[in-house]
This record gives sequence, structure tokens and C-alpha cells, in this order.
Amino acid sequence: MKFSIVIPIYNVEKYIRECLDSIVIQLKEDIEIILVDDGSTDKSGDICEEYKKIYGDSIRVFHKKNEGLLLTRRFGLCKASGEYIINCDSDDCMEPGAIEKLREIINKKKYDVIIYNMYSYSELGKISFFENIFSSDRITEIKKEQCLSEYLSSYRIVSMCTKCVKKSCFDLKKDYTSFARIGNGEDTLQSLEVFCNAQSFVYLNENLYDYRVDSGMTSKFSQNYFEQFCIVINTIKKNNAIQSISNAQGLIALKVFSCAGRAITQARYGNILCYPEKFYQYLDSIYDNSLFRENMEQWERVKKKLQKSHLIVLKLLMMKKYGMIRNLLKIKNRI
Repeated sequence: MKFSIVIPIYNVEKYIRECLDSIVIQLKEDIEIILVDDGSTDKSGDICEEYKKIYGDSIRVFHKKNEGLLLTRRFGLCKASGEYIINCDSDDCMEPGAIEKLREIINKKKYDVIIYNMYSYSELGKISFFENIFSSDRITEIKKEQCLSEYLSSYRIVSMCTKCVKKSCFDLKKDYTSFARIGNGEDTLQSLEVFCNAQSFVYLNENLYDYRVDSGMTSKFSQNYFEQFCIVINTIKKNNAIQSISNAQGLIALKVFSCAGRAITQARYGNILCYPEKFYQYLDSIYDNSLFRENMEQWERVKKKLQKSHLIVLKLLMMKKYGMIRNLLKIKNRI
């Protein structure tokens, strides 16, 4: 088997047919689809069985107790028999011809990791989310340090769904149960494993994946976002491959500040802005976080690399101008 497409599933009856239809049309003999139902309480599991009846051995369905996205994806990886793993979230889709384009690259050279672009889409249509990450060329070989530096400095290659990975790059004996209930950082954590274990990388400057924006982070807000991401970042800090790259300390600081900025700007999607004291306590929890404080000495070095909206709110955070942050966030779509 050349490709295993792993799809974790939890209560997505509204989207799962669209997801599966985008993939089954690309089925060939060397492709299997692994559907892992993480204890869904809607009709998602039944829909999986429906597709299994239609497509037979090309689709394998597993039903298990609810454990969260991270352990569900790991379960699917362990069940996969393909040489290469393609991850797809059950509310997203794959572009027509995506698998064939990956096959063409692998047939020329068996890279460990193929990184590609994605569209973001909603009822309003779809646009390129990222492009020209490493080069404007269609196909670019990249070095491990380039990959790790990009991984730390932006979100563009973090998603598990924008890379095709040789299964041998996953350490499937590694125990992730201590991270099981972390709701944020799952992709960051598993991408670390992939990028550190892989030796050869190629970038395909094409959109092969469709990310549904109105069912993800943009429609949710978690007050634990930064706290949970700090657990992941502390894991990154201890990694030998990360420590070996140039300017590792600065890149980790950039990751910390980017996560803090995102944690604050995402607050506009929650009702916490309606309660000033709670919001100010929330900002205090970020400012007083030990990882945030220990990286403040790197601020001047990395601030110019931050996303503009994150730079604005973090400057105000450091000046303790919490009211100004709240007023900015209350202006819809301002940042």
C-alpha cells in the first residue's frame, strides 16, 4: 500500500460526506482510507459504515471511545498500512488530483516529507491560505534546518494536513497520553516529531488541501489556549534537533510571542470582552506566565517578525494598557 489517508472523526455529520467524496473520487488500488470514529454521538459513525459498504476494502472503519483528536489521530496512524501517510480532518476536503500529484513526486524521489499549500474556504468561497513558503518555484527541495526554522517562526507548515509523510517518520511507540486533553497544539506537537525524524524534504507550491475556516479556531475561543500551547513549547525547547539549529533561542521566543498574540486576538470570538475584570485577569495570566516572562529579553530581537496584530496587542500588554487592548478587540475585524 502506498498511501493511507487518516481521518479522525467526531460529530461531523454535517461535513463528513463532503470530506469523503473529495477523497473517494481519487481512490486507486494503492490507497486506503482510515476512518477513526472517536465516540461520536451523532450520525458520523453510521455515515462511515455507509461509505465502507460502498467502497469495500478501500475504506477501513474503527469505532472507539472518545479520547480527543491527538490520540485518535495516533490510533489511525498505528492502523495505517501505507508507506506514506496523508492526514485529513473530517470537516475539510482534499483538492481534485491531489493524491496523483503527490504520487508523481514520490515516483521521482522517495522524500520523507512533502509539504504543500492549502486553500481556506467558507460559504463565501476559497482563497490561498499560504503559498510561496520556501520558494516561488513549483517544486523545491529544502534542508532540515530550513524546515525547522519555518516551523518555529510561522504557522504555515505546522498543520498535519498539509504534508504527506513517510510512515517511518512517526514514532508510533511514543506515549502521548499526557497530552491527550490538550485542546490546542496537537499539530505543533506531532509536526515536531515528523520534522525531527525526517531527513529529506520537498515543497510542492500548490494547493492540495481545503481548510474550512468557519468550523475551526476562528469560531472558537479558549482561555486555556496560551497555557496549553506553553506545554507544547516546553516540549519543543527540550528537543535536541531544535537546539541544534542556529538562533534556536530567538525562534522559540518568536513562537512564544506569536502564541501569546494569537491567544489575545482570538478573545474577540468569545464573550470574555463583556466582562472587563475577567478579561484583565486573562491578560494578567499571559503576562505572568513563566515562559512568556523568560523570553521577554528576546523581545527587541524578534518583535519585527511578529504578525502586525500580535505586535500591537503585545506592545500594549507589556505597557499594561489592558483597556486599550479590550477596545481594539471590540471593534469587529479590526485585528
